[in-house]
Amino acid sequence: MYEEDDHFYRKIFRDIVKGYTEVESGNDTFFVKHFHANDYLEFAHKEKSFLKKAISRGIPTEAEALKEAKNSGGWTDEDETFVDSQQYFVDNLIKTKANLNLKSERDSHQKLIDEETQKLLVKKNEKIKILGSTAEGYAGKQMNDYYIINSFYASPSFAKKLFPDEVFDEMTYKEIAFYIEINNSLNKIFNEGAIQRVVLEEFFFPFMYICDRPSEFFGKPAVGLTNNQLSILTYSRIFKNVFDNNSDIPDKIRKEPDALLEYAKNSKSKDKMKEHLSRDGVSTVFGATKEDYEYMGVDTNTVKGSNSLSEMAKKKGGSLNMNDLMNLT
Repeated sequence: MYEEDDHFYRKIFRDIVKGYTEVESGNDTFFVKHFHANDYLEFAHKEKSFLKKAISRGIPTEAEALKEAKNSGGWTDEDETFVDSQQYFVDNLIKTKANLNLKSERDSHQKLIDEETQKLLVKKNEKIKILGSTAEGYAGKQMNDYYIINSFYASPSFAKKLFPDEVFDEMTYKEIAFYIEINNSLNKIFNEGAIQRVVLEEFFFPFMYICDRPSEFFGKPAVGLTNNQLSILTYSRIFKNVFDNNSDIPDKIRKEPDALLEYAKNSKSKDKMKEHLSRDGVSTVFGATKEDYEYMGVDTNTVKGSNSLSEMAKKKGGSLNMNDLMNLT
């Protein structure tokens, strides 16, 4: 849909500003609206009707399906307890990561978070499979399809929907699937990571200084902005704050959203480590890697000693005395 050329992020920004994306398919041209919060509220009434429709067809509710699964032994109270405790465990791992000072420690901790999160997802998916089709699941899928179909318009003025409700109710899954595929393609383009990268592109930098004035930015108040437009404003403020308050950001992460956010999130930890390095002359932070020093904005050539016990031991003839160890802290 978009070629990933030199203008890729400019095109994303252009469509975000317009509030829609123009799509050509064969001889047809239609316009996919970028939703704002009020759009979802206007569609909310449909969820109850979809749920009622499912129940009238005899599809069990989640509560009924769960009760049946427990009666048959397919899902137990122990399984339910595991899901709850594993969720609690993952949440606490995430909180712990925020208190780690070194990037290498956080990266290692993130691997543990990913592993435990995967265990949680496997168990949740097992539950979904055991419960089977539920009325809530049916209603949720119908709502998702309804959102998607209602984002397609015949013109950029949004005066006429491509598919009114009466047409949607008669559409086959094959017909809907075509538009779902288009929507999924757009979601891959207008995702949070891409919007963050738009903000970090050089062409966008002049706009950062009006990010706190949405009327000047988009020509309308914040309450009338699409979700994508709000995201642009939000990340503009976040990254502007990062750049304004950090003068030693490594060049290699200046266009990397995740790295920049992590850098800002742990700025206090970096300051603490750098204070340690400057105390009584430059020393070594125990356990720190070369990447950690670069991440803190410290020239590794000025760091006294090695950050590896084994490397330092080799330089000392194979062993370290108490004074050597003291110099590591």
